[in-house]
Order: sequence, then structure tokens, then C-alpha cells
Amino acid sequence: MKKIFFGLMALSALTACDGDYSDYAAPQKYGPEEPVTIQIAFSPSDYALDMASDADKDVPLFSYTTSNEEITSITAEIIRVDEGGDIYNDTIPGYGKDGKLYISANDMDRVVGTRFGCHYADYVYNFDIKADIVAHTASGDGTFVSAKTTLPVKLAPIPEYDDGYKATVNGVAAGNFAKQADGTYRVSISTTEKNSSILLYAINGANEEVMGSYIEDNNATQAGIALGTNAKTINIAEPGNWVIILDVQYGTYAIEEDIPTEFYMTGSELGWGGTWLPLILVNSNWDDSGKSKGVFWILRYFQAGEMFKFAPQNEWKGDFGGNQMKVEDKAEAGYTNDGSNCKIEKAGWYTLTLRPMEKSLVIGKPQVYICGETVKGGWDASIPAEANIFTVPADKDGEFVSPAFVNSGNVRMFTLVDGIDWWRTEYNVYDGKIVIRTEGDQPGVWSEAGKKVYLNFLTMTGEIK
Repeated sequence: MKKIFFGLMALSALTACDGDYSDYAAPQKYGPEEPVTIQIAFSPSDYALDMASDADKDVPLFSYTTSNEEITSITAEIIRVDEGGDIYNDTIPGYGKDGKLYISANDMDRVVGTRFGCHYADYVYNFDIKADIVAHTASGDGTFVSAKTTLPVKLAPIPEYDDGYKATVNGVAAGNFAKQADGTYRVSISTTEKNSSILLYAINGANEEVMGSYIEDNNATQAGIALGTNAKTINIAEPGNWVIILDVQYGTYAIEEDIPTEFYMTGSELGWGGTWLPLILVNSNWDDSGKSKGVFWILRYFQAGEMFKFAPQNEWKGDFGGNQMKVEDKAEAGYTNDGSNCKIEKAGWYTLTLRPMEKSLVIGKPQVYICGETVKGGWDASIPAEANIFTVPADKDGEFVSPAFVNSGNVRMFTLVDGIDWWRTEYNVYDGKIVIRTEGDQPGVWSEAGKKVYLNFLTMTGEIK
């Protein structure tokens, strides 16, 4: 009983306090906040975007009206929608100011360039636009509005000046473009580092206007040309030789591996530049490994001690030889490295196989064969077969002579070149001349059994008799 009485006394003392807590015990009287009504309406501005005058500007996409003065910000995500309603992921930001919703002209220029892969200035691109818009008040209230419009976009023309264009590699000038017969411009460059950065410039006297890709680190693929602040450096991942093709009218660039289609040699017996002897490009411009493009060959008589070197054109530019190359002597020609020149010590006929992109040379024996319908076994015979090899002349004026034909039929002949299948180095005799097969097939040259082929590689003439 004492414990219960004590508890009651404590309760009595508690209720005897002067404070009144009745308001806290009663239900709360605060009702819900009044909603903030945000009234806002958007209407297209009918703006036509012309990058020739609008570059680096913000342009109005919509006008808007509102009766709510508390609106402090309007943001938007602009999405391209095609006529069928399909949504593309070309999203750019927008913002509201002074009764208008703005977007960056450069953002739209980039969308056009990346979406269509070109920079065609004479064409108006009509973009169906859907804008997802959010309006905010100072107190944090907001409303969502969706609006649509069509935005015509015309890109700025690629600048064309008399001074032309140049390319830079990692910020260093790498060469000027040369205009081609088809109206495009081309320049050959080399990169020695991984992930080299390429930029292009239109040259106008002392002024240069930058050009590049719409996409950062675009890896040497064809793309639209971006101008000015939209021009991103073009990335080339691996070292190598490249050709840049610039199409000003269509507004594209392409960077491709620079595969040579012609090569020349000169030397001590050719007047050191007095004569540039063209090498023969293998058929289809590819070797059988599929790894080495731009392979050249020549069958030629060399004097004892003759020196020579190579160049990608018939003049002194980009020439190399000797200690600048990897040379393999498979013919025991007595090859020596004479500084920047190649040198053959033993006189005789040799087949040279040049891979200029690798700067490699193979010196081989002069092996010329017939094959096909006229040989024993026809097309079932092995190619090459030693029974079908030509005799080799002792001097430079002599003729290579085939074995007599076993069968009547079409004559086929070739020179065996290092690492190359026979049909890539094939040729035939037409009207007394040796004609090289460079692509496709050659017309048949029919002959009777018992005849032979006589070839003079000094004069590039021949006869079947």
C-alpha cells in the first residue's frame, strides 16, 4: 500500500504544476498548404538556324508566357523526333530567359554532323523537336511541360581559300592538301606515336580556321567536318602512314591507311635520278598473307656493283634504301649495304620484291614459268612446276625461253615473287608486248602445241613462236 500511495502523490505533484499542456494534447489545427499554381505556355519561335551567322550563339527555340512571377528557372532537354514519332538519343540542354527558351546553335550543329555523318552546307536539315521542359519557383515547386516544333538547320559552308588546307599531327604541321581531279583534297601524313591527334586547317593568308571531327577521339573513320569550337581532334590509334581525304563540297573527311599504288627505283645504272624505273604492283595490291598491302616487284638484270634505291614517285622525295631497309638476299647476289643505297655485287638477273610500307626488300632468283592448258597435266599440274620454268639468259639483252608447249591451248605465264601467289604476278604477250595483269583477268592467248614463249624483260617485249 505504501508503494501505491507514493505513486499517487507523485502524480498529484505533477498535476499541480502551473504549466498548461492542453494545446499539445488537442488535435493539430494546421491544414494542408495551398498549392502553387504554375501557369506557363510555350509556342514555337519559328527560328531558322543558319550556322554561317549563328555559330557560338544561343538561339530561341520557343517563346513562353506565364502569370506566375515566382518562376526562377526553366530548363529543358531537347530531343529529336522523326516524322514517325521515333525518338532519337540526340539530346541537348536548353534554358529559359526573358520569355524565351534557348538552345546552343553549336549543339544543334553537332547533332546534325553526328547524325548524318557529313557537313553538307547547301542542304536544309529539318529537325522535328520534342522539348521536355521543367519550370521551377524559388520555393522549389515545379511543373513539367512537353512542347514540339520543327527547327530548320543550315550548316556553314566549309571555307575555301586560295591557300588551301593543311593537316597537323600532335600540333605540328604535317603537310598541305593537294586538290585532285575529282574535286577532293588529299594529303599523306605519318604518325610515329600511338593515339596521335589530327586537326585540319583552312588557310587564308596568316589566318587559319580550324576543322576537325564532331566526335572526340574519332578513330580515323569517315565523318562530317566540324568547324570552329565544334572541331574535335581526330584520333589515330596506331603509328603508320595515312592519307586524309577531304571532301569540301559534301563536308566529310576520311583517314585511310596510305597504301602506295606506284613505286620507282633509280641508281648508278639509271643515272641517279636521270631515269626512274617503275616497279610492278602485284595484282589486287595485296600479298597472300593478307597483312602486307602495297607490294611491288621487278625482274631486272643488275651489273656487278650496281647501286640503287627507291622512291614513291619519279623524283627525289621520300627516297630510301640500304641502311634504311630490311633486306634479305635469297639469290646469293652478294648484297651489301652501301649507306643509304642498296648494292648488288654479282652481275645477273634478279627478282626484287619491295614492301615499301615495311621498308623491306627480298632479292630472289629470276623464276619465270608457264602454267595452265599448255603444260603437261594442264590445270592439274602443280604451280609452279620445275618442268615449266623458263631458261634464264646470260646477259641483260638475252631472252627468257619457255619449254615447248605440250598441249594446244591458252598460254599462261608468271614470275615467282616472294610471298605472292602466281596469278598476282601474271602477264601475257599481246601485239609483241609484255602486258602485266594488274586486276581482273586477261584475255586468252591461244597457241599450238610445240611452240615456245620468248620474253625480253629489258625491252618488255615478247613473242610466241
